Amino acid sequence: HDFSICLSIDGDNFFEEYLDLANKYKEQGLNIRVIFNNINQGPGVARQQILNTTEAEYIIFLDADDLLTPRAVEILTRVIEEQKLNIVRSAYVKEEKGKLGVMIPHNSASITHFHGKIYRVSYLKENNISFLSELRYNEDSYFNLVAWNATEKRGEITESMCVWREN
Repeated sequence: HDFSICLSIDGDNFFEEYLDLANKYKEQGLNIRVIFNNINQGPGVARQQILNTTEAEYIIFLDADDLLTPRAVEILTRVIEEQKLNIVRSAYVKEEKGKLGVMIPHNSASITHFHGKIYRVSYLKENNISFLSELRYNEDSYFNLVAWNATEKRGEITESMCVWREN
């Protein structure tokens, strides 16, 4: 599969460093797009901008301090395609500062967080599922409650696909 990475930068503190890094990976053949947003708009505005402009079939949201496990994109994409689902969620590892990571099973993982989820973009767009621009924190809660509960075409996998670094 061909995939893109959209890097949203809030403010200008490290803009040049991120832009240089993005350009380095572009030169190596990675499809990467940089979006610059106004300072302190919150991640929901950036995510909505990406969602509005993407031509991708699927989307995964990841915070800057979180990690996808090896093969996460491949596995999540395969499950959402083969089972013809709109959302897939997985187990994830929750890593608190100064502590060992703890596995959060898929069936006890909150549906309100982005950790280890993949979404079908056409489903989100056709159902006008979007981020509320006025939410600066926990913007994923509203989005995921609506997205998860608006479809029966949702699935779960037991393997961990993400490391959530809580800080």
